[in-house]
Amino acid sequence: MLPCAMIAARPDDECPVCGARDAAAAAELAQATVVDCRHCGLVRCAPLPTIASASAGASSILTEEAFTAGLLTVSPAQAARYAILARARHARYARDLGRTRFRVLEIGCGAAGLAEELTRLGVDYHGLDLDPRPIAAARQRGVANLRVGDFFELPDEAPFDVITASQVLEHVIRPRAFVEKIARWLTPGGLVHLDVPSHRALAGWPSRAARGLGARFGAIAWPHHALAYRATTLRPLLAPYFTIDTFTAAPDHTPWGQATVGSPAARAYYAASRLLGAPSLAVAYGRKR
Repeated sequence: MLPCAMIAARPDDECPVCGARDAAAAAELAQATVVDCRHCGLVRCAPLPTIASASAGASSILTEEAFTAGLLTVSPAQAARYAILARARHARYARDLGRTRFRVLEIGCGAAGLAEELTRLGVDYHGLDLDPRPIAAARQRGVANLRVGDFFELPDEAPFDVITASQVLEHVIRPRAFVEKIARWLTPGGLVHLDVPSHRALAGWPSRAARGLGARFGAIAWPHHALAYRATTLRPLLAPYFTIDTFTAAPDHTPWGQATVGSPAARAYYAASRLLGAPSLAVAYGRKR
């Protein structure tokens, strides 16, 4: 692992989502105390890590290298799943925008698996990622309109009709500034679509019950996931700018899931998580006020 520094933080620091200074200690990991905001339910490590990485920025925590490596190739099965998701999301976005052609920005696009099908459907797709490696892989597939850069550092530009970010917000240490900038970059009535790992997911139950197992506590996985969200936590974060719905979904859900090609065991897990009301994704979808 790369050398690790830490952002100075205390359990009574201001919550980065709601601003409250009222957090309860929830778990003790070897690297940090995990605290749970009593007001909005954000779970966070104190202190937060800072590790130099191509996937990290001044306002964001690195992505696990194994996850990034998995983005560099898109298998035929994944490509088929991306196409299904793209068609379903296009239908939902088109319904809510009232038109089939619109401009989309995907923040943290990785290898831009949604791009080909969205473009075929007439969408003006744009992708942005901090890490040059998945962007290079997407460009090799012929995907256009991709940029390497930090969303926080980019100047405002022509607005988008839809901004989406999957598995990004949990890495962002200034979530209110992130959401505020999304709102600025959207057209009036534009749509936001975010998803994060759910802290209440079935897979996190053992570490929650044990008040920490190794580097894990629910959706906390030090150092890559040092902030964790419940679906309900997304509402106060987004509500100042958006009329928002928040909910949970399993990775195999269409349109709100991921490009997961599940094994029989994975599909059984997804079914169990739905039955128990503990799917692994927390999702926010809404319209700019």
